[in-house]
Amino acid sequence: DSVDTIFSTIEFNSGAIASVIISDAIPNLSVNESWIYGSKLSLLRTKSRSGLPIKLVKEGIEITGEKVLEEFSGFKLDYWTQNIFGNFIDGGYSYDFSEYDRKIIALEYLDFIKSKYSQEQPEVGIIEGINSLSLAYAFIESGFLSNKINFEEFINSDELKYFKDY
Repeated sequence: DSVDTIFSTIEFNSGAIASVIISDAIPNLSVNESWIYGSKLSLLRTKSRSGLPIKLVKEGIEITGEKVLEEFSGFKLDYWTQNIFGNFIDGGYSYDFSEYDRKIIALEYLDFIKSKYSQEQPEVGIIEGINSLSLAYAFIESGFLSNKINFEEFINSDELKYFKDY
């Protein structure tokens, strides 16, 4: 009665294609690598909250650690992130899970408070949050139906077959 594996393909309006493979069902095996592929550069995101540095592949050459930051010379942490997290070491950080979690929650609360005082939108607004959660449900729905679904139609629909029929 739970979903623990997803194999999915996303076709964006631009024509770009993404493959998503996530599995929490296989003990001691991690198949949920997260790559972003581009025509000039690819990026491997590390496991969430691991602190490990990201890896780039540019023209067939792997780039890691501080060299990643050199690729993006204009990248700077904002004042609050730097004060809460400190500087990245070798493109990553070294905190245990609970300390990292406290820092992330502090940044989220701070972003919410700043948005209330400035009347500006938070970094991740309600629409982005709902769409993110909806994408996870769309993966489940598409698998349940064994059919391609249109995300825009899905998020505006009152019909969720998986939740009604399961």
